[in-house]
This record gives sequence, structure tokens and C-alpha cells, in this order.
Amino acid sequence: MNKKISLGVALSLIFVAIAASVSVTMSVFMKVYNGIIKDLPGREKLYSTVSEIDELIRTEYYGEIDSAYLNDNVSAGYINGLGGKGCRYMNAAQYAEYKSRVEGRMSGVGITAAWDSQRGGLYVSAVFEGSPAESAGLLEGDVITSVDETAVTQDNAAQLLEKLAGEKLTTVNISYTRLEQLTTVSVAKGYYTQAVHSEAIGETGYIKIYNFYGGTLNQFKNAVSDLQGEGVTSLIIDLRDVSEGEAKYACEVADVIVPLASGANGAIAKAVNRGGETVEVFSSDANELNMPMAVLINSGTSGCGELFACAMRDFSKAQLIGTTTQGNCMLQKTFELSDGGAVTLSVAQLVPYKSETYQGTGIVPDTQVVLAPELESRRDSLTMDEDPQIQTAFSLFS
Repeated sequence: MNKKISLGVALSLIFVAIAASVSVTMSVFMKVYNGIIKDLPGREKLYSTVSEIDELIRTEYYGEIDSAYLNDNVSAGYINGLGGKGCRYMNAAQYAEYKSRVEGRMSGVGITAAWDSQRGGLYVSAVFEGSPAESAGLLEGDVITSVDETAVTQDNAAQLLEKLAGEKLTTVNISYTRLEQLTTVSVAKGYYTQAVHSEAIGETGYIKIYNFYGGTLNQFKNAVSDLQGEGVTSLIIDLRDVSEGEAKYACEVADVIVPLASGANGAIAKAVNRGGETVEVFSSDANELNMPMAVLINSGTSGCGELFACAMRDFSKAQLIGTTTQGNCMLQKTFELSDGGAVTLSVAQLVPYKSETYQGTGIVPDTQVVLAPELESRRDSLTMDEDPQIQTAFSLFS
């Protein structure tokens, strides 16, 4: 039944609706406004302090000011002030190098090496396929004794290692010993990939992952295929000290191993922002790798390395061996700046397939194996026979 109302009543209802609408709108506006105003005093204080320091430096500092160096450190300090793992500032040159790594390219001679006090030099633990070092004849197990005629010591080892990286197309002279014979070679630096190293030890395959970038997936697939062709029936994946890379690439590699993520949260991982919204989903397909596996982790395993290790356990694909990881369960995103630099910020928290978040707590291994201090100090140069964590993994398949 239709019921007529008077013009006065209709107008009254319209005014009530307008008032309610204005009330809600003003309420929302005031919340936003208060949120903005709330941050203003802090921002004013920050800018005022920086301005005051800058004025003092310009008028009182006795010395030359390198403006580019100063600006880089001010920008880096701003990001470091967040205290967030994985957050960082990159100047234009650093960002260009970072983009090369994301694309699966690195510049240098193409080795992994570390100072070894017992051997008295830089012990070469890996020589990457297709690298300038491989072309020059270097092999795993060589000991570098000098770089550009500078003898390697414990004090300068890190500095000389830096000379073996970067600066594409420059040349470096390397002297090394092999079976007590000294050899010197000239190596021209170039681009090489350094995501994966693999080898078969009997029926067990060993895969060391160095990062999760654009080239890691294909290298991992090739490594698994090659090892299976050599008759490998079990696998050790070494993620110790792995922190470089991006979550999407870590999940792509994990997808080679894990089955379809049909239960739990329905994906290898999800990323949820501070508003509670799912901003990214890392799914998997039905293909999987079925063989006994162990994954090595330690306190240097962070970010994408932790995400991969967590997926291995959540899908019951591997035993985790080593020590508790760093505890970075955040999704990072890189934003390019107008001057060619960039900042990487944590933009969301990762939600693993089954596990609770490990942000700040890390992932505890299924089997804890702590290296003695004397072994930890030279872990990067330990042979497999000297490494208790690797030997524990081998024992699982005996």
C-alpha cells in the first residue's frame, strides 16, 4: 500500500539525512586530519635538527666537505633509523649494481673465497661456471696468497676480496697455491652468475644457494637435473648466510620442490600489509620433487632464505639442520628515487603456508648443530669433511 507524506515531513527527512551525512563526513575528516597533525611535531623536530646540524657544519667544520658522500650517508642514516631488517638506501651506482644482481648478473672474477688462517690465504670454496676465474684456470680448493702483488693477511683479506668483485672489464692479478705450487694469473673481470653451486658426493647431491634473484630458478633446475643424471637419490640444500634476493624468486625455487598448496593458507606464502590486506600471493603448482632432503640454516639465513627454509618444513619436504635463523619475515619492495638511487622498505608481513610468523624470533632447526668457535671463524673455508653441519645432513641418508 502506498502512503503519502506531506511536503513538510519530506523536507524534514531530507535535512536529517544531510545532517547525518555531514556528521559522518566530518568524523572521518577529523580522524584523517588528527592523524596528519599528530605526526607534524615529530617531522618538524627532525627537519629542524638536521637543518641545525647542517648549519653548524657549513659554518664551523674545519675540513673539506664531500657533498655526494655526505648526502649518501644522510639518506642511508634516515633509512637505518627505521631499524628494520632488509631496509636500506642505495645511491645510483649501488642501485645499478643491485639491478644487475636481480637480473642474475654479477661483476667480478666469479669465485667464493674466505680468509683461512690455517692455510694462510683466501681459500677458494667455489669457482662459478662461465666466470673469468674458471677461464683463468682457478679451481675449488686453491688458496689465493696475493692480489695485485699485495700479500693476503687476516687484516687485509676483506679489502682484497673486494678487489675481486665489481669494476667490470678491469684486470686483477691473482697468485694462488695448488699442491704447494705457486701460480700467478691475470684475470679480467666480467659478468657472471653466482646463484647456485652443486656437486654429487656418492648418492647425495649438495646444492649451495647464494641468492634468490632472477637467474636462480633455472640454475637450480639445471643443478637438480644434473645431479639426478648422476644417480643422486638424496639432496642437501645449503642456505647458510643466504639473505640476498626477493621473496618471489625464493618461492619460484621452492615451487620446484613443493606440491600444490591446497591446504593451510592456500599458497607457499602470502604478504599482508599493515591494513590487513593481502597484497601478494605466492602460489605453487602440482609438480614436486620427491627425495629425502636436508636444508642447512644458520643465524645468517634471513629474508628470502628463511622463507624457502620455512616452506621446506611446512610442506614436509626437508629436515632443517644448523642454528636458529635471523627472524626477518617481511616482504621488501624497492622504490626508485628521482636521482637514480633507490630505497628498499618492508611493506608487508609474510604469512607462511602453515607456520606462525618468525619475525624477530627466527626459525628453529629440527636438529641443532652449533659449530665450535674455531670452526665458526673459518666456516666459509671448511671442507665438507670438516663441517659438522654438513656431516650431520649426510648422516640422515646413511
